[in-house]
Amino acid sequence: MGSQINITNQERITPILGMLDFNQPGTATILDAIVSPNESGTIQPGVPVILDTAATVPGVWQVKKAAYSDIPWGMCIYTVRKNSLTSYDQVKVAIPGVGGNPIIWHVAGEAITLGEYLQYNTTGAISMIAVAAGKQIAQALDPAASGALFRMALLAAPYTAA
Repeated sequence: MGSQINITNQERITPILGMLDFNQPGTATILDAIVSPNESGTIQPGVPVILDTAATVPGVWQVKKAAYSDIPWGMCIYTVRKNSLTSYDQVKVAIPGVGGNPIIWHVAGEAITLGEYLQYNTTGAISMIAVAAGKQIAQALDPAASGALFRMALLAAPYTAA
């Protein structure tokens, strides 16, 4: 007769910036890339990224941070491996595509209304705000107060201004 072990999650799992919403199955295409050697800063989860067009190594996607005026290729997602990525670090990128529109937990840079179209914050903070001068890259799936985590769906190209 063997012993029985009852393993129970005794802590509530809370979302983290850049984490995929795993309660929504099949919502993301996740690709491996590396941070481009041409990226001078760091890339963190929740940061939109673009492909580095100056990359010359075939077979390896190299990414840089997207400016708020860029159309991003995708968004860096949270991994347990590393939270602040620099040149040549491996990064996981969620992109809209075959798997659908990735649903990602993000931070509200202002009060967000359910269904609102969003852009990356123009101040350089890792947060999302209502579309103003930037590119529409996501849609809010939750209302949120400024500074709160909420779910958003990355939108597939073409991106349009609201």
